[in-house]
Amino acid sequence: MSEPDSTANPFPVDGGPIPIGTMPEHELAALIEQTRPAPTDFNEATVARAQALDTLILLSESIAGADDYGDMIGAVRMVELAAQQARRAIIAEARASGETWQSIGDALGISRQAAHERYA
Repeated sequence: MSEPDSTANPFPVDGGPIPIGTMPEHELAALIEQTRPAPTDFNEATVARAQALDTLILLSESIAGADDYGDMIGAVRMVELAAQQARRAIIAEARASGETWQSIGDALGISRQAAHERYA
């Protein structure tokens, strides 16, 4: 079996837990941010969404594979950050496909102005 490309995704794909139980919040955010491309069109936004969801799935699986509560808690923190990244990627894709800030705000339960301020 060949080694996975470590430059494509910083998370392990072997099903093992991610040892992040004591990682500071800013390092967790930086780790998630590394996987976030800046989409400039619909196709790039679609790829960014897929990558964000893949990361979310990998992190979720790492919780199930963890045998240490610190690793589980750390993985949950990573899942939360990955979910935020997935939301941003989905919103970027929605905007690239022509969705309005009003419809995005409605889906988020906030005003169109608040949606625009947070995600534009």
